[in-house]
Amino acid sequence: MKYLRFNFFVLLFFMSILFTACTNSQEKIEVKNTYPSWYLNPISKDNIYFYGIGEAENLDKASKNALKNLSSSIFVKLQTSETLKKESILKYREYVFKEYSQNINSQTENLTFQNYEIINSKKHRYNNFIVQVRVKKEDLINSLKYDLNSIYKKYENFNFVKTHSKDPLTKYLTLKEIQTLFIQSINKTKILKSIDSKFNNKDFDEKLNTISAKLEDLRNSISFSLNNNLNNNIANDKIKEYLYSKGFKVKNNSNYEIEILSKINYKNPRGFYIVNLDLNISIYYLNKKVLTNTYTINGNSSNSFEDSIYDAYSQLKLNFLD
Repeated sequence: MKYLRFNFFVLLFFMSILFTACTNSQEKIEVKNTYPSWYLNPISKDNIYFYGIGEAENLDKASKNALKNLSSSIFVKLQTSETLKKESILKYREYVFKEYSQNINSQTENLTFQNYEIINSKKHRYNNFIVQVRVKKEDLINSLKYDLNSIYKKYENFNFVKTHSKDPLTKYLTLKEIQTLFIQSINKTKILKSIDSKFNNKDFDEKLNTISAKLEDLRNSISFSLNNNLNNNIANDKIKEYLYSKGFKVKNNSNYEIEILSKINYKNPRGFYIVNLDLNISIYYLNKKVLTNTYTINGNSSNSFEDSIYDAYSQLKLNFLD
């Protein structure tokens, strides 16, 4: 009987030790998982800095997420009548925010933080880090102004090196690239205006309007005619539709001629018709080639090779003037 009592007390003793150990372990985990005040009650900015917080499985990713958080606190959306789609792309030592709009083709906003500081960091759990970063307001202002000045120089160089020997389409495509850079920077001007009271975006807006007017003049001076030796007219229709969508004219006597060549490989496995089609589109100005593009498209049909060719052309997506 005494032996049983002894075993009972021994069992109670070890159970109390085990319970105490589990309780202490739980208390340690709870203490370890406590978020610091700088994370629970973060500040977004003061007179000198912008701040951001982030969390991830390692310090590098947590820092990038903190820059994403910082960006969202200062980013100014373009006000458009269309629904905006946002995407975030994280790169090493920088955060890039991209924003697309249906009514502004290829509009891309790049906001980069290269000089940032990690002012607080903590290993929150075994595979979890939390970070607080800051970016100097003055550094961001100078970086955005530098980016805008770089675009201005590209436009000035276009005006300076522009010669009569260049054909209108080449000028158009070069200026179109510069316009894209301006459109990509619209939000940069809005951000600058919101954080720098001295900044005036009037010069930017005037340049962008001038570029748009010049592009319209160049577009009106360009027309295309099609030289297609193919038996299938689907390519002609596709190219015409594409040119019309870009605002260009298509007529018989034009200053630009589009030559369309194709190479077709046929396959007929067990009654199924498959084609691999290489389509070459070249543009000539005064018998001089100024542009060429090659597209590879595939088509298939259970009826005939003609249907498979039609299927291939139906998938053709042109972009040679984008």
